[in-house]
Amino acid sequence: VLPFRNLSGAEDQGYFVAGMHEALITSLSRIGGLRIISRTSVMHYADTQLPLTEIATELNVGSIIEGSVNVVGDRVRITVQLIDAQADAHIWADEYDRELRDVLVLMSQVAESVADHVEVSLAPEDAALLRSAEPVEPQLHELYMRGRYAARNFNPSSMARAVEYFEQAIEMD
Repeated sequence: VLPFRNLSGAEDQGYFVAGMHEALITSLSRIGGLRIISRTSVMHYADTQLPLTEIATELNVGSIIEGSVNVVGDRVRITVQLIDAQADAHIWADEYDRELRDVLVLMSQVAESVADHVEVSLAPEDAALLRSAEPVEPQLHELYMRGRYAARNFNPSSMARAVEYFEQAIEMD
């Protein structure tokens, strides 16, 4: 799952786009029949111009997911493409448009669609887990994702910012 592109036009949405990427990796990792490469390993492909066939060879994968995120007001649109990396051909692509409060439901739906299109049989417990996502309070989720994003830098000032975001989220919750 390559890092998503930010189509929002606002650089301050980077935390949200990174959060959607991480959420999809997490959801797909829960599916027993899939091997998902870690976020850390794919991050250096964020702005690369390498062909997908080279990326797939470097990661030793047969399929790649790429996509984009666009946030406008209280809505989010995620476009996802599943690509046969060796043939450099689309297996499947779709767009998902939801209210921000349904962002977790959206990511579960995307993960389930990917599993369907790579013909992985979902164990009943995997299917139940994917369908268990519930609506979220958009501002609360935004604070949580900003905190996660800030914590990635792992330096004193960014960690302090992360703690502030998490404390605001806890207070709001």
